[in-house]
Amino acid sequence: MCAVAVARPDGTLVHECDGRVDGEIATAPSGPRGFGYDPIFFVPDYQATFGEVDDDRKAAIAHRGRAFRVLRDLLKINLNPI
Repeated sequence: MCAVAVARPDGTLVHECDGRVDGEIATAPSGPRGFGYDPIFFVPDYQATFGEVDDDRKAAIAHRGRAFRVLRDLLKINLNPI
């Protein structure tokens, strides 16, 4: 789970978004890509760990990308100054 927030200088929360990707912990690390938990985070939809998939495939479903895409869309809709 990843959360992204935008706040005014006074601390008032303007937008808060989260992203999630479902997966499992692999029985052993696999793949040279990524960092941290990527080699042990198994994504059933890909039948691979994040350490095995290329950056474009990972970015398409990764929690950070999802959270920031939601935020981007909210900011496009709500162009009021923050």
